[in-house]
Amino acid sequence: MRNYKRIDEFTKHLSRMLLRMDEAGRTEIVAEIRSHLEIRAEEGRLDEALSALGSPQSCARGFFDELKLQEAYVEGGFRSTIGALMSLASRRIWAAIGLFMSAIFFTFSIGFAFTAIVEVAAPEFAGLWVGKQPSNFIFGISSLNNSTGMTDILGSWLIPIAIAAAVFTLVCGQWLGRYFVAKMAQRNLN
Repeated sequence: MRNYKRIDEFTKHLSRMLLRMDEAGRTEIVAEIRSHLEIRAEEGRLDEALSALGSPQSCARGFFDELKLQEAYVEGGFRSTIGALMSLASRRIWAAIGLFMSAIFFTFSIGFAFTAIVEVAAPEFAGLWVGKQPSNFIFGISSLNNSTGMTDILGSWLIPIAIAAAVFTLVCGQWLGRYFVAKMAQRNLN
């Protein structure tokens, strides 16, 4: 009898933690957890099962994390992918790595886009400058080019090249984010 009281308390608390979820999903999860706990109680392993589930709050957070991950995996949009990585980054190393790597590519994308804009607005500050030695070059935005005797070899071609590089790095960043979401989703399925 004592075991069923503990199971009731856990599942009631879990149900309250899952209120943000639709009622059908919440009912299904609570019923499944209750069934699992009742089976373990009959085996005399209720304490072990409750310990494995953790607190109702952490158990509910696990379900919300899984939902967010599956949504990002299925939908695949930029917002859901980055949102999933951001919300899971503090608890999962793969999410933190995926977010960091995606952020690097997104930062480069912004830099390339900004370089194209500067080439239009102030072309003397944006370009691909090469010095007298091939190892001396600057790509992007700089005010050093004129004072060091470097020559711009791209001219207005910088605009389409920078836009293409911005799009490429943006796509790579999104692809990396999706890759890490897929890896985490597949890992949860196994």
